[in-house]
Amino acid sequence: MLSKLTFTRLATNLGIHVIMCGLKSPSPITDALNKKTGSWFYAQKSNLKNRQKWLASGSITLGNIKLDKGAAKAVAERKSLLTVGITGIEGSFATGEVVQLMSEDDIIIGIAKTKLSSAELKKQLKERNIVAAHANDIVLV
Repeated sequence: MLSKLTFTRLATNLGIHVIMCGLKSPSPITDALNKKTGSWFYAQKSNLKNRQKWLASGSITLGNIKLDKGAAKAVAERKSLLTVGITGIEGSFATGEVVQLMSEDDIIIGIAKTKLSSAELKKQLKERNIVAAHANDIVLV
């Protein structure tokens, strides 16, 4: 259920309506569309560009990057992610692949297309002025 709610939140943030319903009735989709059953989650206004929507919704993430509080704040303010703000890396990914950005509390805060591979990031943790993901390649969830 948690994954359903996580993706519902993502979809509504991207401007997409979501309906959750059971499949046990004879016509569950029709019933849900007619608001006889199911739960409706209404889309929010989205200012994201189509590329950012694709990045957030259509990409398979290949790893996680854990951020300290300062990096999480910077990313939330639409700034690029620097390696100095990374506290951990999970998974193996190449340059240009998509990863989840995680808070210190292991909550997904965004999706990013990386500028460095996981191996390069591990070598350059705590280095200053090295961009791990550009602001244009980060989508907050």
